[in-house]
Formats: sequence, structure tokens, C-alpha cells
Amino acid sequence: MSKKLNMIERRRKELGTMDKDELINSIINGQLNRFIVEYDEFGDGEVDPHGHSKRVPYIGWYWRDVDFVTGEYIPIGDCGEFIGFMENNKWGYAQRKLEPDEVLKVRNIVCKAYDLSKAGGILSDIMANTRKELDKLWPLLQSFPIKREGYWISGSLQGRVGFETTEEGAKQMCKLLQDAAPGIEYTYEKA
Repeated sequence: MSKKLNMIERRRKELGTMDKDELINSIINGQLNRFIVEYDEFGDGEVDPHGHSKRVPYIGWYWRDVDFVTGEYIPIGDCGEFIGFMENNKWGYAQRKLEPDEVLKVRNIVCKAYDLSKAGGILSDIMANTRKELDKLWPLLQSFPIKREGYWISGSLQGRVGFETTEEGAKQMCKLLQDAAPGIEYTYEKA
């Protein structure tokens, strides 16, 4: 009779299969994403200049982990009101991945804010400096254009699930989704 692995055993097994660089990247990404969650929204008594309660622009009900370390695929989307990180496009918004130079700009802000959060000194000053640095993400992401011309990807059960700017990207996304959920048919159409 096989014993079901508990979370700790299962996670140790998963991490044990990673090579050193993957493990290091996973740890760093975990730290940066937990840090973002601590500061992603405006707190009580803070003025929200954007009207969405979010200091860090993201689309969705909560922050979803971003791969800041490799930066190979950081999706952003345009919900019609703002451009933000969008790790899960449930709404079929226009989206694209950050370009390498954009990843560097984002990463520089996030890493500088993280370092500021760990600086010594007066706690209120540390928090104010950290927030001030993270506040730079909002205007930066708004400066990254997203084309609304492209291809909508739809699933037979969910309706629109994504957007790609090229037909080749749409084909690849359909294949990726089809492989992940073989029972669902995915198609694309010109926007």
C-alpha cells in the first residue's frame, strides 16, 4: 500500500530534482514575489492616485507570481483602464510579454525596492522609501504599449482566454493550451 506524500515530503522531492541554478532562481523569485505581496496595494490612510487600490499594477484579484529572475516570460495586459502584470488572462485582454530591455527596467525597480525594504534605520522611513520606489512601476508599465491588433484565443468551455499579437503566437498558444487540456478545443480568430 503506497503512502500519500505530505506537502513537505512532496516539496522536498520536487526541489530535489531541480539543478542548482533552478533552485536558486526559485528561492529568489519566491522572495521577490512575497515582497511584492507585502506592498502591492495601498494601505489605510494612503492616497491611491490610480483609483484601483493597487500600488503595483497587476490585473486580477490578487498578485500572481512573476519570474523576475529569468524574465523569459513576464506577461502584461491592458484591461482598458491600465496596463499591468497579468499572469492569468481570464478575461481575454490584449496582452504581450515584456521585451528584454523592459524586463531590466522592471527588475531594477523591484530589486532596488527590495533592497530599500531591508535597509537599516527608522521603520517609517524604510517603508516610505520602499513604497516610493515601487510607485515607479505604475508609470513605467503604462509606458509599455500593447497592440490591440492581433488574435483572440478561445476555449470551447471558457470563451476568450488570451490574446496574441501574431498569428504564429496564436497558433503556439492554442497548441500549448491544447496540450495542457486535451479535452478542450482551442481556436484563434483575428481581433
